[in-house]
Amino acid sequence: MTLPILFAAKHAYYIGLCIVDHNTETKSLEIDQKLFTDDLEASVKAKYDVNLYLNTKNEVANADSFLALYFNDHLKFELNGVSQSYSWIGHDGDLDATHCYLEIENGVGYKTISITNSLLLKEFPGQTNMVKLKWKDDAKMFLLRGEETELEFEK
Repeated sequence: MTLPILFAAKHAYYIGLCIVDHNTETKSLEIDQKLFTDDLEASVKAKYDVNLYLNTKNEVANADSFLALYFNDHLKFELNGVSQSYSWIGHDGDLDATHCYLEIENGVGYKTISITNSLLLKEFPGQTNMVKLKWKDDAKMFLLRGEETELEFEK
């Protein structure tokens, strides 16, 4: 009798979704980055040698600090060619997927937005990072993978 392999890869694909939404009421850019929890944990562990135990009762108390550090290295924004810092709002999710929330205040009056997203690419070369940009009255979808980690959109 042959038993199925139970400890194969947890998922056959590596994909993340970053939604960047221009909120006209708060005049900010709201960012929701969704990633597979196990991949995010593996990437943070590889960089900082810490197990976060995300979205469990054993989650480390400073998980958001480590996530924010990791994101600062791998997710960058420019408006009109000027680098933008963002506020780390927090994260939530389950064992399958984690949502990380960020915000860029005063995200108005720009004509171009550039995004660099290299999240998880070092540990998972097959990673694809989808970016959905909802800006003014327009919505665009971009795919970033491999060495192609940057996008620029002009309105």
